[in-house]
Amino acid sequence: RGSKICSYMPICKPLWCTTDVGEEEGCRTQHMPWADGTPCGAHQWCQRGACVTRDPNALQPINGGWGDWQGWEECSRPCGGGVKRSIRDCNSPSPANGGRYCIGRRVKYKSCNTRECPPKTPDFREEQCAANNYNNFNIPGVPKDVKWVPKYGGIGVEDRCKLYCRVAQSSSYFLLKEKVIDGTICGPDTYDICVNGICRTAGCDHVLGSSSQLDYCGECGGNNSSCQQVSGSYNKSHYGYLKVLRIPSGSSNIDIRQHGFRGSFKDDNYLALVDGETGDYVLNGNYIVSMFRKLILYGGTTLEYTGSDTVIERVNSSRPLNKDLIIELLSVGKLYPPDIKYSYTVQHSSLAQYSWQLSDQWSVCDKVCNGEMHRLLICVKVQSRQEVSSDMCNGINRPDVPRQPCNNHCVLRWQMSRSECSSHCGEGKRALTVQCVQQFSDFKASSVHNSSCSHLPRPPTHEPCVGPCDHAHWRFTEWSPCTKTCGTGMQRREAECVNDMNEPMGEKECREEERIVERSCGTQKCPEWAVGEWAPCSVTCGSGERIRP
Repeated sequence: RGSKICSYMPICKPLWCTTDVGEEEGCRTQHMPWADGTPCGAHQWCQRGACVTRDPNALQPINGGWGDWQGWEECSRPCGGGVKRSIRDCNSPSPANGGRYCIGRRVKYKSCNTRECPPKTPDFREEQCAANNYNNFNIPGVPKDVKWVPKYGGIGVEDRCKLYCRVAQSSSYFLLKEKVIDGTICGPDTYDICVNGICRTAGCDHVLGSSSQLDYCGECGGNNSSCQQVSGSYNKSHYGYLKVLRIPSGSSNIDIRQHGFRGSFKDDNYLALVDGETGDYVLNGNYIVSMFRKLILYGGTTLEYTGSDTVIERVNSSRPLNKDLIIELLSVGKLYPPDIKYSYTVQHSSLAQYSWQLSDQWSVCDKVCNGEMHRLLICVKVQSRQEVSSDMCNGINRPDVPRQPCNNHCVLRWQMSRSECSSHCGEGKRALTVQCVQQFSDFKASSVHNSSCSHLPRPPTHEPCVGPCDHAHWRFTEWSPCTKTCGTGMQRREAECVNDMNEPMGEKECREEERIVERSCGTQKCPEWAVGEWAPCSVTCGSGERIRP
């Protein structure tokens, strides 16, 4: 307010103005030229910092136009569905004099390297997190030697294309980058792809905009015609880890369920998963069980685990595995019988290569006495008849096998051994150790596992007993003088329980009935007065007296 153009500065150049008191205090500028169209002389105006003759067409708006698309950039990843882009500029012509900017896409994308990655290829998001290993970004509480792994669960839909990474062996996670690399899948449960920080639709063929989906047996774009479901159950009880089945590579729609014994989630039976190639535990190994829900990245898919703290413990996944998965059962505690139901889907072609065949060997007798055994089956290749893992025949009907009785020359019984009585003297208790044994016809016996006698009433663990008191006796002092010199009195003495070495012991070690510390005494009668007859009275009337000797 009150400012004027500084009179001694060039026109149309950066605009210098005086203050409200005039030029005496100098001029000031914001380093911007005079606005285009400002009069600067007769029939002249300012244009782009210069005073030029007025041209009515000089300020005609020019709308922008797109230039040609540039060549495609390099693919963002070598396999598994990468993305490459091409850009164009709004420079043909460039917008001028208030003309409109170009309308439409400046960047376009297309899919590339859509073939599946080779087995054992690390997850693409995992690689991006691992690229930041040993960099803690100065985050308080994060160690300098930190290793980063992807964070999938608990991330909002709108944030799936940001690089959230978790500190390995910890629940702490952080945002490391605002955008993942183009071509990263949006999450473990989808084939959609991140492009410039936005989740874009893609199919199982890893092509942007594709609607291709997996069929029921995991074939991309398939029609379910080659699918076959494999299902079964398992209910054997054995302490520790026991293999249930091997699910072959290529299987999909995996569903493994362990039903708690009589509806209890505390039956001490737990599902465990083992890597089919390395033999390492993927879930619930080394007798450490996860109680809560978790997602497990394995074999190119995500396995969902309910946690052990449920009546129905479950592992499931819909997408195909790219390597074998071994299912095991961990049984501890009272060895309640498990109840495992499993199912998965494979292609017909994978089953047609194998079949069951009778072996020359027989199974182990199912009972130690009066049991049954059967001919073993082996899984073989159809063409070569070469034996392979029995897991390859999962889903193929087993033929009937010959059976015969076994171990029918013995009976089972409980055999007891007794501990020493808890009391060395008098009533006590003693422990009974019981062992299941085979009793043979020649009266010989052999110990077997106690579970073999589970159908028999088990003897008690304790029974009453009486100690013989043969290792201790009472040691007495001398009797005290009789409490009376005549008549019946009492004598007393001290008693101490000692062993054969005359060493003091607890009183319970000696028989109480032998502890005699009091007795009566005094057989001499006390003196008594002897009196005679009374003499006659000293008077015949009135008050007198009489005496006697």
